[in-house]
Amino acid sequence: MRLTLVELNLQWPKEIPLRKLRPWVIEHLKKHGDPLRWAITAIQASKANNFLKELKVEAVVITSESKSLDT
Repeated sequence: MRLTLVELNLQWPKEIPLRKLRPWVIEHLKKHGDPLRWAITAIQASKANNFLKELKVEAVVITSESKSLDT
């Protein structure tokens, strides 16, 4: 098992209300491993669509991949 740094830029759809944002982000992070710690480090209007928000998420996930911060 390893700790891996993950940085994602996610398009926050307007149909996802704020109260469901946490599970939505975690669902995306689980595609990369088991989330240990994560944070939304930036939010801005999407360049592709002004009605959407783009979230920058930084996380440490537990993986079995070779890319890691620690063993």
